Amino acid sequence: MTDLADSEQLREQAKQAVDRFVRRFDDSYRLLAYHSVNGFDWDEGNSAKCWNRLSKEEIEYLFQQPGVLIAPDIKHSQDEDRYLAIGISSQQRYIFVAFTLRNKQDEILIRPISARYMRDTEVQKYGQNFPKT
Repeated sequence: MTDLADSEQLREQAKQAVDRFVRRFDDSYRLLAYHSVNGFDWDEGNSAKCWNRLSKEEIEYLFQQPGVLIAPDIKHSQDEDRYLAIGISSQQRYIFVAFTLRNKQDEILIRPISARYMRDTEVQKYGQNFPKT
């Protein structure tokens, strides 16, 4: 193969990989967007990583708010689709939650992976997009 043919083949393979990745996220995102989620998946494994001064109720409250921003976490989605959520907690503080979706007994559940309050610099950067109500 010539360098040009190799380059075109690599470009096509990359395009196909991106297309597969986007389709996977589109399917999962539709579940979130159309409120097909049935609850939360909590256990000792994720509780310790999420409750760093944040209560379980604050994290769950975030997902009930219309202003929550949800985006794919492309960097950490090699093994499973992961998402990032940013918004306001029940304590009116900005929070950041990394999560995935799990299917357990035919129910779609949000499984928080980690959660924390946003840093002041993050709040300044993103705060204008999340007016407190």
